[in-house]
Amino acid sequence: MSKSGYIFYFDESFHTRVITNKSIKADNYYNSYTSIGMGIKKSLKNKGLRKLRLLEKKYKKLYSVEELKSEVVSRKKYINGLASFSKIDLEFYYDFFELLYTNEFIYYISSCDKVEYLLLQCDYKKSYYMNKFAMIYTLVKAINTYKPQKVMNDIFSKSQDLLCDLKKFFREQIKTNGNLKLKEKENIAFSQVLLFLDSIKTTYIKYDFKYHFTYYGLKNLLDELNSNLKETKVIIDEEGRGKILQNAKEIGFKNSIQLNSKKCIGIRSADILCGFISRFMQGIYISTYNNPKEKYDKKHYIPVEWFKINEKQFKLYKMVAKYLKKYSEIYYCSYISLYSDLFIETIGIIYYFDEFKTFKDYLSIELNDHYEKCNTIIVARLMEHLNQVEKMYCFWEKMVKQQEKNLYNYIKGRWVNILSNK
Repeated sequence: MSKSGYIFYFDESFHTRVITNKSIKADNYYNSYTSIGMGIKKSLKNKGLRKLRLLEKKYKKLYSVEELKSEVVSRKKYINGLASFSKIDLEFYYDFFELLYTNEFIYYISSCDKVEYLLLQCDYKKSYYMNKFAMIYTLVKAINTYKPQKVMNDIFSKSQDLLCDLKKFFREQIKTNGNLKLKEKENIAFSQVLLFLDSIKTTYIKYDFKYHFTYYGLKNLLDELNSNLKETKVIIDEEGRGKILQNAKEIGFKNSIQLNSKKCIGIRSADILCGFISRFMQGIYISTYNNPKEKYDKKHYIPVEWFKINEKQFKLYKMVAKYLKKYSEIYYCSYISLYSDLFIETIGIIYYFDEFKTFKDYLSIELNDHYEKCNTIIVARLMEHLNQVEKMYCFWEKMVKQQEKNLYNYIKGRWVNILSNK
């Protein structure tokens, strides 16, 4: 095997092969599909994998497991970020991220909201005069926030009533919001969405989930790294129908294979990395969850419990931030869909802890002040993302004049890097 180029090991979390009403109601449902590639130059591969095997040997014994994967740290431990991690969990992930950092393992993070994936397939040809990027973002955010049952049922039962029920939901929500100060901007956005809904068609939606977007972004990353696609090997965690492998090859990754994780330390390590990032995002999703049966009349911030950390937890936050920031200036190291709130919040809180040089510095600020300051920063990051969406629309208007026809592919090509937005 040639020593030039990269080798990427891939694993994914919250996999939904076919998006259905049943799958979205499942106990472990989560709104984002996340795929992570852990890459390394082929010339550094043997040394890097040898270090991973040594780390695995140590923690398989400490956890008393036959196969070391992300499941050793249960999902419920992420409910308050790292504040619920045990001593061994903290030591394990600290050693893991330090190993990735010192041995030149690069990451590629791809995440796509499942509802957005469906809505992007609609026909938007008659709505050029509106910012379709902002409209899609608002639609997806509203559906994920309020979870209107009739709309959710329409989406996943392929009902022709979808547009009608979407309009009904937004009209009712505007009425429910009334004159609440907190809801002024939301009412304006929802009024614009109502106009937007008059110009789209939903008959083109296909529910069979495809994975081209993940490898489209990886291809862009390799271009940015000045690495030859033909010299890149992709090893994917083995899954039932081999569809992920097929989609990767269709994008151009001909040198791709599937392997069982039991036979590949690289895939097991990609699973550990993917599990950490995706479950952290899910932890935010759960802790800021809005019960659709309750009135949504207050801001759902990351709870104060997330900030009740000890020194070991603080040090792990800084180690994770150190690793993420190492490659954060490489644009396509992250490839995130328009609705990227949970990823923005994840990076926001990790970077927040990293602002403090020492744990003593962190303790010098009151707990509630951390809560207020961090959430304020995250809200600002979310607003900056919306500004990027506006810029994308300006670029799109120019592309329309050049006969750009495929909105779905275009949006994929403009998905944003959140990590470099410090």
